[in-house]
Amino acid sequence: MPSLVESADPARMPYLWLAAREQEALLGPNRRFATDLKKRVFRFEFHTAPGGHDWQQWNEQIPGLFASLKLHIAPQPAP
Repeated sequence: MPSLVESADPARMPYLWLAAREQEALLGPNRRFATDLKKRVFRFEFHTAPGGHDWQQWNEQIPGLFASLKLHIAPQPAP
């Protein structure tokens, strides 16, 4: 069974924003996911920083997340 990265059409996927801390358990899987996305030419960015997985991490990442989304997601026309 193919993974979503293998079966999804990168041209039809939204921009992805990923972040992980260097001391969290999911850093390895997140790095592998980012590598798979890069191989298939998905539009994404991946950020790492020192520390563990906690609310401080989320709070620190929110401004960058919204700035990136503003740059990469086109506004939808009004109905």
